[in-house]
Amino acid sequence: MNPIHLAYRLAQHIRLLYWRVAKPEVYGVKMLAFNDADDLLLIHHSYGRSELFMLPGGGIESGEEPAQAAIRELAEETGCRARDVQFLGQYLGTATGARNHVHVFTARTSDAPRIDGREITEARFFALDALPDTAAPSVLRRLADWRRGGPTSSDW
Repeated sequence: MNPIHLAYRLAQHIRLLYWRVAKPEVYGVKMLAFNDADDLLLIHHSYGRSELFMLPGGGIESGEEPAQAAIRELAEETGCRARDVQFLGQYLGTATGARNHVHVFTARTSDAPRIDGREITEARFFALDALPDTAAPSVLRRLADWRRGGPTSSDW
């Protein structure tokens, strides 16, 4: 296994152990990023549920607005620049032990994804009628919310 991927997996394991014990309030973002053909950008992480395709996203830094964090995370993870950013909804996830407040946004990008191969091992666009079988359930729920025009539940 790649030593960098191993380090990311170890760091994620430690973070999840801490969250199970401390049960902190954490704040993050996810982005439904669409290209000009209306395809959805999905990523594979080098850690965690690395077999699943997920939405790009991450943590909100101190003093950062959620929309700024979503734009930053999209750029960091995929090299894509966001335009036409819209707020979809805020969700609460508790499965990891933390109270994870996730702000979800939609955006457009004309960029092709570029990854560094460390945290993200794959990033690519998928047609909405041809999503991979390994798309995370949360991806499918957020797409359903987007199609409805907003969330019907605050549960992640």
